[in-house]
Amino acid sequence: MARIVVVGAGIGGLCAARAVALAGHEPVVLERSAGGTAIGAGLLLWPNAVHALGALGHGGAVREIGAPARRALFRDLGGSTLSCCGATPCDGRRPGDRIEPRIWLRLPEAKVELVKNVYRTVNDGDLPAFLALMHPDVELTTSGAYPDFDATYRGHLGAVEYWEAARELWEAFSIEIGRCELVGDQVLVLVRQQVEGRDGIVVEHDWGHLFWFEDDLIRGVRAYMSWTEAAQAAGLRGGPSEAEAHR
Repeated sequence: MARIVVVGAGIGGLCAARAVALAGHEPVVLERSAGGTAIGAGLLLWPNAVHALGALGHGGAVREIGAPARRALFRDLGGSTLSCCGATPCDGRRPGDRIEPRIWLRLPEAKVELVKNVYRTVNDGDLPAFLALMHPDVELTTSGAYPDFDATYRGHLGAVEYWEAARELWEAFSIEIGRCELVGDQVLVLVRQQVEGRDGIVVEHDWGHLFWFEDDLIRGVRAYMSWTEAAQAAGLRGGPSEAEAHR
C-alpha cells in the first residue's frame, strides 16, 4: 500500500483522494483552510462528471439533490438577458415550455463496447480505468477453477483485491475476445485467456463471461468454465461450441 499526498480539499482533491482509497492506497489530503465553507453558487455537472462520481460511489447522492438543467441564461450586470441556450429538442417547443420526463437508456451497442473496454483495461494493466467502468456495488464471481481466488469479490475494494490476486498469481496474461453479444439486458462474452505462471509455464483456456449493468456501469460479471455454460446461464439453448463461437 502506497501513501499518496493530495494537495487541496476541493472537489477535485476529495475525488482524487476517494479514488486513491478505492485503489487500495492511503490518501493524505493537505488543505490550508481550517474548515470547510460554502463558497459560490450551484455547480453544473456534465454527464461524464456524474458518471465519474458514480464510479466513486456518490452517483446516487448527486442525483438525489441535483436537478436536470433545462436551459442556460446569460445576463449583463443590469440583469438583461444576453442569450438563452435551451436544452429542449428542436421540435417547435420554446424554452420554458413544459417537458414531460423522459428516461434515456444507452444503446445496446454501448453496453457491448463497455464490456470490451473492460478487457482493454485488463490487457493494458490500467487499474483506475478498470474501476471507472465498475458500479460501486459490483460483484465479480469467479469460475472456481483456481483455488487462489475467492468465490466472489464485491465493490471497488473487492475489484482491487481481484486485480492484485491475478497479478500475484501470474507473471503475464492477455485476454482475446472471441465473441461478444447482447442477450436481453446482459452481455455474453467468449474469451481466450493466455497466462504465464511464475514458473514460466504458459496456459491457454477459453472462458464464458456474463455481464449485467446498472447506471451505465458494470454491475456484475460471472465467469464460467465454458461458453456453453455461460450461454445456458444467459437463457440460450443449444448455443454454439467454443470453436464455432471463435469464428
